This record gives sequence, C-alpha cells and structure tokens, in this order.
Amino acid sequence: MNQKVYLGIDLAKASSRVAALGEDGDEIESPFNISNSKEGIEKLLSKLNSYKKENIVVGMEVSSNYWENMCSYLRQKDILCILLNPYQVKKYRQALGSKIKTDSIDAAAIAQLVRTKKCESIYISDDKVLELRELVRIEHSFKRRVKDLKRSVLALLYLTFP
Repeated sequence: MNQKVYLGIDLAKASSRVAALGEDGDEIESPFNISNSKEGIEKLLSKLNSYKKENIVVGMEVSSNYWENMCSYLRQKDILCILLNPYQVKKYRQALGSKIKTDSIDAAAIAQLVRTKKCESIYISDDKVLELRELVRIEHSFKRRVKDLKRSVLALLYLTFP
C-alpha cells in the first residue's frame, strides 16, 4: 500500500501498547500489545506487511531504557523512528483534552503527534558513542569501588594494628 501509517508505541517493561493511524488520522487497527522482544517486534511488522517500509513511521517516548532495543531493531529494518520527549507527549495529550492516562490513550497520542509532524525527534548519539559512554561510566564506577575498598581495608588495618 502507498498510504503512510503512523504508529505510536507506549513502552513499558514487559509489553508495549501500539496504536496505528492512517494518513487521514483514522485508526487502522485497534490498539494492541506486543512483547518487548524480537518476536514482539516481528509480530508488529507482520501486522503491517501490506505497507511499504518507507511508508511506516514509528513514534515512541524516550523514557527509561525500554526504547533503545525497540528503536535499534526497527532502524535495522529501515523503519523511520521518531523519538519524543515524554513531556512533549504529555502536553500534546492534554491539549487534545484527554484527562485520562492509559496506555492506549498514550499510544494514540504519540501516533497522532507523529502524524501531524508537530514534533521534533530527540537527537540520540549513534550506537558507538552510546557504547563508549557506557564504558566510561563503568570505568568510573569501578574506580569508585576500588577507592571505597581501599578505605575499608585501611580502616580495618588501623583497627587491628593501632
């Protein structure tokens, strides 16, 4: 199909809620759950196999670390991912007049926000930079632990041999 489809994914720990909208804003499919795994994403893509990959746009909030694997896998499949600030999504949902917050409402608000193109994708460094950042954090953590252990050993030595 040549029609664009806009997906809003409300990420959670075990499973995520997905809402799908067409170009006209109509719901293509009622919101459904997928597991946060390769199989879950494959289930999502199989539901959309009638659409060309370049016509699929996925929006998701950058909250906690659940978005990383989902976004990385979708980008490997050449699907456009737009990463949104959770505050921006909250304000957009409130502007729509929704006072209730459910996973389905959040997913639909994300899809609608992406569809209207009134959002900016958050800049996220590429995978190599993120890996280097994580390695530096781990190094600092180990150095801190070594200092703490040295202090503990010295304190025990001073107690044992005053």
